[in-house]
Amino acid sequence: MRRLILIIAALVLAALAPVQLAMATESEALNRLQLLAQRATDLPKGPYQQSCQCQISGGIFLQCFCANLNARMFQTNMDVRTCPQPKEIKNCDGTLRCKEKAEEC
Repeated sequence: MRRLILIIAALVLAALAPVQLAMATESEALNRLQLLAQRATDLPKGPYQQSCQCQISGGIFLQCFCANLNARMFQTNMDVRTCPQPKEIKNCDGTLRCKEKAEEC
């Protein structure tokens, strides 16, 4: 099931992603998404994980493809050090934001 979701996400990325991603082949997009999915256990906790495929670089730089309200995927980044607890990382219309737990985007 997860593989099917990755394939669908890769196709969506190829069709709807920004120019940088749109130039990638479907195979390249799928490879990127699979690499991101493999590292999910290293990611900071937060509701962004429900709508983003992410990887963490150097333990501090979060790099994601996040869906906006129209299900279009965008590339977004965040230094996790800028979001200390009790705040959490949220996907706000395709962009990562640091918010209070009860705070909406």
